[in-house]
Amino acid sequence: MLVALVLAVVGARGLLRDRQVWAMAALTLLLPSVYYLLSIGDSSGSYLQDWVISLLPLAADPGFYVRWLNFIGKLLGLGAILLGLSAVALAQPVLRWMLAGLWLGYAVYGITLPHQTTTHEYYHLLLVWLLPLSLAPVFQLVIEKLSVQGRGWRLLFAAVILGGLGFGAWIARSTLVGQDFSGDEAYWTDVSAAIPTDGDTIALTQYYGHLIMYYGWRSVALWPETAERQLAEVRGDANPDFVDEFEDRTEGTDYFLVTAFLEQQPELESYLYGHYPLFAEGPGYLIFDLRQFQP
Repeated sequence: MLVALVLAVVGARGLLRDRQVWAMAALTLLLPSVYYLLSIGDSSGSYLQDWVISLLPLAADPGFYVRWLNFIGKLLGLGAILLGLSAVALAQPVLRWMLAGLWLGYAVYGITLPHQTTTHEYYHLLLVWLLPLSLAPVFQLVIEKLSVQGRGWRLLFAAVILGGLGFGAWIARSTLVGQDFSGDEAYWTDVSAAIPTDGDTIALTQYYGHLIMYYGWRSVALWPETAERQLAEVRGDANPDFVDEFEDRTEGTDYFLVTAFLEQQPELESYLYGHYPLFAEGPGYLIFDLRQFQP
């Protein structure tokens, strides 16, 4: 967007000559370069490799773009998105450059993060304000035409718009109130209370163990969920020998807690039931005793 605006305001020749532009560009690139390239902390330093470079092959699959369009279509409506894209051509020159830069930036952003683009809704928050801004030229034309219509037609138009907004809000509200989380506290409190206190525990559990920490004040090591293991295979990080991986991940732990979809990991399910006794079992959870290996 910034590049497009500079080109629209000062032109290509001005871009080369204006020191202020180059200073702004340098400052814009400096902080993210330091953060991602100089390895400040394990997470930031490995982000480019783990979440961009290793997953870029996903963007070479034509199906990725179909999933992308389908994903954002469910979020905001594919018709509205296509209308917003085409409406860029109707905008005033400077706004047109800005919108074109924003849409291009969003496209590059999505391509360089191909996994999150089709799985994480909040990676599309940019569209929440970019789409209405792109539709502004269309609504400007509509309002100009509407202003010469009779009062009744204007009221009808307003009623339809308000009705559509109200319907969307009602659907969103119904989705929220239709989910019942009232049993979470009791369930996770019981699970946390069942975790032994005489050793360390590793867990195949939901939400990265946060609900165990929140409701039970217990911390557990994490066994990767099925989606994480599939992602590791895409990256090429998967350990080809399951026993070696199991021993590496469970080293120093005494118990294995399961609250999430053990049947989706048949190797783990078979290995746990085949070599370790159940220490405890309750509604929705299993705890295996890793101290008693059975060949």
